[in-house]
Amino acid sequence: AGDPEATERKAEAVRAAALAPAKPSSQDRAVAAQAAQMAAEARMELLRQQGEEQTAKPAEDAASAYAQTTRDGSENGNSLLDLHI
Repeated sequence: AGDPEATERKAEAVRAAALAPAKPSSQDRAVAAQAAQMAAEARMELLRQQGEEQTAKPAEDAASAYAQTTRDGSENGNSLLDLHI
């Protein structure tokens, strides 16, 4: 797991270092390709995490709104049923 942002930054740094020589060797190019793959996977993980956060947010908002409604109703001596009649 870890931190996908940090992983992406490190992988990009490794890729840049591997391609820094004027004539990268086949080993340098292989390391650069592996680092690029690692960075891409980290980006995908970051997007997945952001998607989960966005998916969870509406549910949290709805639960909060429901809790507020039930508190407001009980404070006024009304039940939710009374509020909708």
